Amino acid sequence: MSAPSSSSSLEVSDFPFLSSPERESKPADLRQWVDEEVWLQASFYLSPLVSHYISEKTWCATAYASHFQAVACHPIDRVCHPSFHGERDFIYVYEPVFRLLGVTLPFQHFEAEVLWALGLAPSQLHPSGWAVIQAFRLVCRFYGVIPTAALLLFFYYSDVPTPASWVRLVPRTGRDLFSEYQISSSAFRPWFFKVYACERRSFAATARSFPLHWQLVPNVSKVPVLSPEDQTWVPFLEALPRGMDCKALVEMALRPDATAHFKDYLRDQNFNFRPVLTQAKVLMRARADALLRNEALPRVDP
Repeated sequence: MSAPSSSSSLEVSDFPFLSSPERESKPADLRQWVDEEVWLQASFYLSPLVSHYISEKTWCATAYASHFQAVACHPIDRVCHPSFHGERDFIYVYEPVFRLLGVTLPFQHFEAEVLWALGLAPSQLHPSGWAVIQAFRLVCRFYGVIPTAALLLFFYYSDVPTPASWVRLVPRTGRDLFSEYQISSSAFRPWFFKVYACERRSFAATARSFPLHWQLVPNVSKVPVLSPEDQTWVPFLEALPRGMDCKALVEMALRPDATAHFKDYLRDQNFNFRPVLTQAKVLMRARADALLRNEALPRVDP
């Protein structure tokens, strides 16, 4: 039985980027606020490579293929560049984030909500942060829980370097669900291309509107106030082993039988998941029944 839909508990006041009236204010000269490692880096992803990658048809959901146009960058383009005046909507994307981590367009609601909450353009989030998102989605799927940005940010916060560079998701003390996903800067930094939205299409399958281009943002270290739905599932997520192999979980998430492989992984970690998973399923059924009867939703701590 699928989980009942949960509403996000994100409040604008929880996130400095969203609540600050100055959030759009940044120097026009990128060199005043962006790290030179970013603004000096041109794309090595030339037209033949982009064309070949597009032909693989893995970067975009088939039903949305006509919604987006992927093109190689001009030699002067930088991943932190804003759009030119009158230019149609576009984003820069890193090919390894799509190819290695299974991210596709349009971005799913959970992905878009995380970007929205942190005030980040897709290319501004470090690939290791994208890996955390994919691994977190897998563990939520294991329990049948709908992942939310608030639930993720209960376990992680954003670490924004100064001057601005790629933003990482860092585990809060004692809440390190995953090990750090290791990827060298040379493995992703020059491998970006441009994606245009056709006919004002959205880059996400959601109403959330995240920045398309790099922003000057603060750290998001405050723990968000969780909705009752999210609070219900925190103990189940906390019951999982600490420091799970993020790379292994991301690779599992790409497979159609991902949850079965995750169970095998937990067995290899000598973690007896059956009691907590059984309790989660019982709770899920009880909550679904309560919704049908318009009763208060039950909660159980594992």
